[in-house]
Amino acid sequence: MFRVTAGPLSDVLAIRPGGGLTVGVTSGSEEWAVEIGSFGYKSRRGRPEVAHLRFSAAAETWAGYFRPVPQRGYGTIAGLHRLGVMTVEGDLVVFFRDQLLIEYAFTALRQPCSVESPSPDHDGVVFEPVHGRYIRMSIAGRRHRLYVEEAGTGIPLLCLHTAGSDSRQYRALLNDAEITDRFRVVAFDLPWHGKSSPPAGYQDEAYSLTVDQYGAVIIAVCDALRLD
Repeated sequence: MFRVTAGPLSDVLAIRPGGGLTVGVTSGSEEWAVEIGSFGYKSRRGRPEVAHLRFSAAAETWAGYFRPVPQRGYGTIAGLHRLGVMTVEGDLVVFFRDQLLIEYAFTALRQPCSVESPSPDHDGVVFEPVHGRYIRMSIAGRRHRLYVEEAGTGIPLLCLHTAGSDSRQYRALLNDAEITDRFRVVAFDLPWHGKSSPPAGYQDEAYSLTVDQYGAVIIAVCDALRLD
């Protein structure tokens, strides 16, 4: 649930014009204020006198949002709004324009989710339950060599890293036994990213990543690993 806290927000504030942002939050019968500015973020009890936006939802909805592993659709503020379990009052242009900033701040309000490390086998050496390998396959008619890591068994959970990053973003998720006990967690590096190679002839072309190209890579990985 909501708690009184504060912290930094890295450089994400640089993307917002016009200074800080104040969000009033109603959780059942409780009122909270979440302030975002050059100082980072902070939350406090009480209804703010002036707010750019106001979010209202049942206490049970916010409890679902703040779970270490939220249920489907409850992982983001945008998801709550899309499901209709949270209402938004105020300037919707601000809500959608500052979506990334809002998600960063509200995610920071969550209690940290601890991940238990595997027990040492000997002399303090720990072998993580993550297996990595390379797949050679064709994507849109071109041969590729992609690096893939996976852990766990159960329902396939395909993790897609952000542009310019790689599958290391999901290191903690791949080591979370609460998740890998129920899901087959798979993370791969896009071509040109991480440990994956660019395709043959890359030196004669400019790099690009379109929606169609991205979709083709995802489908190819799913087919190669037989993810149902």
